[in-house]
Amino acid sequence: MGTGTSGTYGELRIMDRIGISESMHKKIFSTLHHVFHLSQFRPLQQEIIAQIFMGYSQLAILPTGAGKSLCYQLPSVLLPGPTVVISPLLSLMQEQAQRMQSLGINAMTWSHWDSPQQRRNVLKDWRLRKLQVVFLAPERLRHPELLRQLNTLPCSLLVVDEAHSISEWGHDFRPDYRRISHFRHQMGDPPILALTATATPRVEEDILRHLGLSAQNFRIIRQAMDRPNIFLGVQVAQTHQEKHRNVFEAIRQESGAVIIYTWTRRQAEYWGQWLSRAFAEKVGIYHAGLSQEDRIQVHQEFSKGTLRLVAATTAFGMGIDRSDVRGVLNIGMPPSVDAYTQQWGRAGRDGNKAWARLIVTPGDIAQRYRMLLQEKPQIQAVERVMSILSRGPLHKSWWWDVGSSEKNSGPDESIGEAVLISLEEMGVLEVVAKTGHQALITVKQPVQSWMAAAMKDRLDQRYKQRLSQYESMKSYIEANRCRREETLAYFGQSSSSSSWVANQDCCDVCLEGMPKSSDTETTSLETWPRLVAWRQRIAQRDSVRPYIIFSDKTLRLLASRAPKTLDELRQCPGIGPIKLARYGKDLLALLQHDPLSVRVESAKTAKEQSWDLFREGIPLDQVALRVNRKPSTVIGYLEEWIQYDTTLSWRWYGESIVHPRVREKLEPILTQNPEMTLKSLFVLLKGEYSYGELRIALALIKKSWRSSHVGCKPDPNAHTASGGE
Repeated sequence: MGTGTSGTYGELRIMDRIGISESMHKKIFSTLHHVFHLSQFRPLQQEIIAQIFMGYSQLAILPTGAGKSLCYQLPSVLLPGPTVVISPLLSLMQEQAQRMQSLGINAMTWSHWDSPQQRRNVLKDWRLRKLQVVFLAPERLRHPELLRQLNTLPCSLLVVDEAHSISEWGHDFRPDYRRISHFRHQMGDPPILALTATATPRVEEDILRHLGLSAQNFRIIRQAMDRPNIFLGVQVAQTHQEKHRNVFEAIRQESGAVIIYTWTRRQAEYWGQWLSRAFAEKVGIYHAGLSQEDRIQVHQEFSKGTLRLVAATTAFGMGIDRSDVRGVLNIGMPPSVDAYTQQWGRAGRDGNKAWARLIVTPGDIAQRYRMLLQEKPQIQAVERVMSILSRGPLHKSWWWDVGSSEKNSGPDESIGEAVLISLEEMGVLEVVAKTGHQALITVKQPVQSWMAAAMKDRLDQRYKQRLSQYESMKSYIEANRCRREETLAYFGQSSSSSSWVANQDCCDVCLEGMPKSSDTETTSLETWPRLVAWRQRIAQRDSVRPYIIFSDKTLRLLASRAPKTLDELRQCPGIGPIKLARYGKDLLALLQHDPLSVRVESAKTAKEQSWDLFREGIPLDQVALRVNRKPSTVIGYLEEWIQYDTTLSWRWYGESIVHPRVREKLEPILTQNPEMTLKSLFVLLKGEYSYGELRIALALIKKSWRSSHVGCKPDPNAHTASGGE
């Protein structure tokens, strides 16, 4: 699409359908051509930019190399006030600010590396609307210097880069991201643009919920992650000598730029020096232990093309404006498919052939698992943090050194931060300000025993998610089916075409030939990936393992038989009456290649959202606000959750709402008269407790009785019930 008249009118016609004025169209394309010196947009960029000017908040899930930065950089030139960008990496922020300045855009960072005078100048220019873009790290959102002036600082657009970091279920959870929603509210609720390259359906939902985005005023933009120009390969070396040979051969056969990822600083140093000696070539080394100047130099040299090879830890590569990276080599086992996908997505951004190879030993896999076991949260560590909080004054602000408590809290160094964020969400305390490890907090209610149980429960859920991510990564390494389809299915997607079938440029599994099905019937290679991707979306929506939905054997059988009616579907092994009723219509649509008829809702019902919030310990009144339901309706959701919850979360959450003495008072009455109605109980107690308190107390008592006698099994249809909606 060029700068000529016909091309511009074609672009305008496309954007006319979106609903912004023709004059704004012209300004957008003039800025694209004359400020950024680009002739055309990449896919979805123009839709995202247009909706910014329409005032919509958006979550944009675009693969690495899709041009996420332009989606906020271009609007920043035309918006009346500054664009505020929250980004996790200072080196990335500085490079982007410098690049924007070279284009004539007034962009600055506000960070701890700036001098006090520089920070004051930035805040002054920000207040006077002289800046077009301000970059902030999430840790700075509670800095006293910023908070003092926050109500005077304008903001036309709030950008959240690496938005998956807000989710406990993502691969790079950063607790400070949870403060963005409150920060946005303090700035007057400007439109928000959340950007990420990878998000499973569960992470996607978490991003929206924790950013406080309502369904009425936000848009989700997704681009398929399929990068068919990148060859995917895995080599499992049995010895260290074989591992070194494989690394050597991978680099020797490639004359273009290669990023070599390792998982520790020590490994980055080792492989950088080893490769430098092996090839008599300068190899950049990049990790957080180096000085800021050294990291920036490596970043710039690689971006400019004066450095071909870089051995680095995971942070390297974010925001690098280099499209001709021909290879991404990972040495060792990545922690998750999410993290690995982000890294290999940095190859081949120019659309030409590239490769991503993972070289791992059985020892690497075992070491990753041992490291994971060490992260298992201990109740003693949580109790130590809670003890510190209980000794502080109530309803008064005081400084807490979060870092000092972390040193005594076991291998998970972020436990203090995690507890702090969780208790703030639960309404137990407020973080007034934060600088480094120092947090100015106000404890709003006495620390109680149930809080430690709640924290342990949340940390356990995070740990189980880490285990699940490990298993998914291990499955990718050991896969005997197309690695591209394995990755896409993990994110709930399927290949946009069937070109991957028997394609030698796809992955090492396809190169060796697609595996034969163990079934006597031949599996349809077109239908199989669609079924796998659909199953993954359902599993992530319902927070269960994929095999709980359907086994691989059942899906292969469905793909081979291709039933056309519910009666034919009923005859397939593995399809019982419950699954037929729940999934039958969707399966038939998939088997008949009619994906538009399939409705896998990523957004949960109000009841399902409420159940998630109960597990997180969010107060009942806040749950009602978040799901936009009456408190009485939410109490109904709670009664049902207490009934079906198979963990012990219902105990501590119930105790957080209804004091144990209420149950102690009710239990003797109900023991004598188990059928007493709610109204009779209210009259008997002379209105001492509200109907809501009595409903919750009754649910807790009944659950306790059932648990102590016959246990409690969940209703298999509970997650699909309407819950009063």
